Amino acid sequence: MAALIFPDSPTSGDTYTENSVTYEFNGTVWKRQSPTGAQGATGAQGTAGAQGATGAQGDTGLTGAPGAAGAQGATGAQGAAGAQGAAGAQGSPGAQGATGAQGDPGGAGTTGAQGAAGAQGSPGAQGATGAQGTAGAQGDAGAQGNPGSTGAQGNPGSTGAQGTAGAQGATGAQGTAGAQGDPGSTGAQGQTGSGAQGSPGAAGAQGAAGAQGAPGSGVAAGADTQVQFNDSGSFAGSTNLTFDGTDLTCGGAVVSNSDKKLKTNITTISNPLQKVLSLRGVEFDFISNGKHSIGFIAQEVEQIMPDLVFGDDPKSVAYQNFVALLVEAIKEQNDLINNLKERIVNLENNR
Repeated sequence: MAALIFPDSPTSGDTYTENSVTYEFNGTVWKRQSPTGAQGATGAQGTAGAQGATGAQGDTGLTGAPGAAGAQGATGAQGAAGAQGAAGAQGSPGAQGATGAQGDPGGAGTTGAQGAAGAQGSPGAQGATGAQGTAGAQGDAGAQGNPGSTGAQGNPGSTGAQGTAGAQGATGAQGTAGAQGDPGSTGAQGQTGSGAQGSPGAAGAQGAAGAQGAPGSGVAAGADTQVQFNDSGSFAGSTNLTFDGTDLTCGGAVVSNSDKKLKTNITTISNPLQKVLSLRGVEFDFISNGKHSIGFIAQEVEQIMPDLVFGDDPKSVAYQNFVALLVEAIKEQNDLINNLKERIVNLENNR
């Protein structure tokens, strides 16, 4: 007889029919249901006899036509329950007879004592796996959880390969020229030549006397502190350029020659950020007048950017030329910031 293939994951009370035979799952094993005959009167419970040996299975006879259901007998008085007999050995199951017609249900008899459970049958063969169901629709994304605490700082990654140099940018507009530096110190007097004194030349003829120049006014023009200038041959005081003996004030723009045609050996400032970081900005008081100010110390600047320091005693600094240094330092710093942003994005995408 072929092995039966029962449903997977049954629950107590489930039934399964195959070849006209019905089985019921009692919570532990599948049990075959016997055909229901006519309900007889319930007799008194006798004592259980000893289990006889199971005879050999005879051939199955032909199934007779089902008889008519008998009338429902009256329910007899409930006899006392007999002692539970020992469970006999499990006989081999006989061949399945044809199922008779369903009779009218008889009255429910009293439940006999529970017999010992039979041995667990070997499990049936595994049923074939059903086809894969279609995937369900994507559920809505859950709410964003609170951010986790920042992990420990990882070891710095190895330096990436040097990228190819970008194209040379267009030359920026020419900055204004710096103020004229103090004149350099006078060189040492050369040795007097040892040549013989030449003979005096003959006296030249007396030239004609030049015309008499107009007499000077001898009076300063303009208000105090105004710088004098030639205004169409006359002294005039400038209201936009004043000097009080210490501070020079200009009411207009101070410009410097910066045309490309005036320059050669043009290169971009190297290591601008490092040079800016090496400079020291200071506060100080001028010894001459006690006025408080801020700036650099010329001797310190000379160690880093000697081209911006002029003179010897005292030394002067071309402050306006620091604009070019600061521009290149900001550009270098911006490249570092963009590289860090890119690394952060890559780390977040790889989590």
